[in-house]
Amino acid sequence: MAKYAANVGEDSISIDNVDLASAFGAGSEFALVIPNHGTPNITWQTVITGTITSITVNLEASLDGINWFVIDTSSSITGEIRSVSGSYRFIRINNSAVADGAGDELTASFVYSNSIVTPASTEEILSTVLNVSNAQAVALFTTPLTIVTGISGLVPVPYRWRIRKITGAYTIVGVTGLDIGWSTGGGQLSRLLPTSFLNAAGAVTAFGPSGPASGGSSVYADLGVINTHSGANLTFSAAGANPAGVGGGALTVMLEYYFVGL
Repeated sequence: MAKYAANVGEDSISIDNVDLASAFGAGSEFALVIPNHGTPNITWQTVITGTITSITVNLEASLDGINWFVIDTSSSITGEIRSVSGSYRFIRINNSAVADGAGDELTASFVYSNSIVTPASTEEILSTVLNVSNAQAVALFTTPLTIVTGISGLVPVPYRWRIRKITGAYTIVGVTGLDIGWSTGGGQLSRLLPTSFLNAAGAVTAFGPSGPASGGSSVYADLGVINTHSGANLTFSAAGANPAGVGGGALTVMLEYYFVGL
């Protein structure tokens, strides 16, 4: 059987208007270009002219062009479109069975494209800024704020952060820390202690992990459970209680973070 080259995005016809008086067998074979990154997505279709009782059409793949294996099957008597993914070197379509097809015809073709795979992880340090109003600050225990929106298949991890209080003082009775954690129950991933800077009347900056001492400390969760937080957001919250004080002013949280893959 002759082999042809299949190009990305090109309609490759393996069986072209063949009479279905009996099962035709394998159509033309095509070699695929395997991408350096990603996985080929193969979409194939059967078009049937006329009325038949039953049919079996197989999408077959091979790595050596000699040994072929079924990777998908269509049994629609009116034709259909189907999709499958995998790194295959050769593709063909095989009409393996048909009933009552005399005078009817089958056309079967496919097209393939390369999907982009999300990297397993990235070492790139990203940054974001969260502006927290006074109303939001006094509800940080009951209503955590999203500071990083999650990405499916990846887990966000804080690298270092700092908080700037513009002006005004908060009362922190019962507040045991300011936390950055996962929205999926990750709890205290990174904690800034103590929170006494919130009591100060003027502008104060407090530093989180990897920053200057400033009386703070940080606690990191066990990253061995990281796979349970795929796609989670990073949230900013208060531990223990809500800060109090309508004159506390606004907070600005500056966070550097990165994503870890599963």
